[in-house]
Amino acid sequence: MRKFMMVISIGVIGLLSCQKSVQLDSPTSLKTKAKANLASVGNTYYIDPSGNDDSTGMSTTTAWRTLAKINTSVFGPGDRILFKSGGVWNDTLHMKNSGTAEAPIIIDKYGGDVRPIINGGGKRNGSNALYLNKVSYFEVNNLELTNTIPSGTSYAATGIRVIGGSSAGTAISNVSIRN
Repeated sequence: MRKFMMVISIGVIGLLSCQKSVQLDSPTSLKTKAKANLASVGNTYYIDPSGNDDSTGMSTTTAWRTLAKINTSVFGPGDRILFKSGGVWNDTLHMKNSGTAEAPIIIDKYGGDVRPIINGGGKRNGSNALYLNKVSYFEVNNLELTNTIPSGTSYAATGIRVIGGSSAGTAISNVSIRN
């Protein structure tokens, strides 16, 4: 009987050892998977000074042209708004929609190394080049912002204005602000 139990025990151990091993993901691979998941969330919109606001804005060949088009569009978590490298826009970029902690709205450049320029033009008192109005979870990268007021005027103009709400999760990186 003892021999029989030993044979059964060895058999059970043998069967258990035949199970497929489980490998846990490393923290690095989890971050990579998270970034891959982010890339699948949201839409990418392209803006080019030679674009057309009647286009979809969803590719470099169907890029939008003006900040007015962006300012009147609705963006959601994970959306990316990409300005053509070296392009210049003379107006305020006014963002009104929020991302989430998992999927921020990202403003960045595409197509080269030269930062796109958003020139608020200092058109009026309190004007801004970039205006984040009651938004959270935004990333702004690789832009040049300017908002020089016209000669002979004495009012305030800003490069970036963040107002209202908590503005949680807002990150600004590699952005140049100048007169």
